[in-house]
Amino acid sequence: MRWLPLFVLACSGPGVRPDAVKVGSQSYDVEVVSTRAARFDAVDRLGDAPSFAPFLIVEALPRTLHYHTKRVSRGLDVVFLGADWTIVDAQSIARETEEGITSKKEATAALFLALGEWAKTGAKVGVAVDLPHSIKKVKPEERHELKIEGAGKVAIYAELVTTSRDRGRGLMFRDRMSENDGMLFKYDGESSHSFWMKNTRIPLSIAYLKADGTIDTILEMKPLDEGGYPAKGEAKYALEMTQGWFAKRKIAEGMKVVFPKDVLDVEADP
Repeated sequence: MRWLPLFVLACSGPGVRPDAVKVGSQSYDVEVVSTRAARFDAVDRLGDAPSFAPFLIVEALPRTLHYHTKRVSRGLDVVFLGADWTIVDAQSIARETEEGITSKKEATAALFLALGEWAKTGAKVGVAVDLPHSIKKVKPEERHELKIEGAGKVAIYAELVTTSRDRGRGLMFRDRMSENDGMLFKYDGESSHSFWMKNTRIPLSIAYLKADGTIDTILEMKPLDEGGYPAKGEAKYALEMTQGWFAKRKIAEGMKVVFPKDVLDVEADP
């Protein structure tokens, strides 16, 4: 399948703007971010650009959305949209906030505006945003989909983190996560690992995985616990899900997670 380019620009000239996104009484030309790679650091990259322009991050499925804002040097308004492009949540964030921002309800898109723009729109939660066809037809790239041998149709939609900085931040400061979403930590080889829950508010289950995807260890982790949760053996991956996710689906140590090629091909820090 061929994906659309990294950014789809909704551009317009002076006067009538047929391709603009209309929120309440205001219209905006936006950059649409729809691929995995672009979504991952879009807020840091676009939100802190010298010349700010509104942008829209689009997901393939409704889910709890979270964005890091620690490196963003300006305040932003964030409007979260449901699958029908109705506003489900709107929040403002200050500059350089370590905690980032999490949608209060599941959403398929997030529109980032300059601070103060949300108030100008006069729009309210529950009101639909008017989007041009050029944006509605975008096919967002799904997150990395993982399967588990012997677990039927169970699917995990994972954020993949491969750098020491991103792995260190992990799921910190999030208040919620969609049921089948998770975070997959990848290292450059098998070694001993132990995770903790510093600044992590969501109760989690962690599965340590061998290089071939075999589950070495499954542990239940308590929110904000700074004690260690070590793997029994050496692992190349760690997969964090909401607490009880593995047990609820009878997924046990010794079973195997199947990685898509795009996960296997990505290089990781030690």
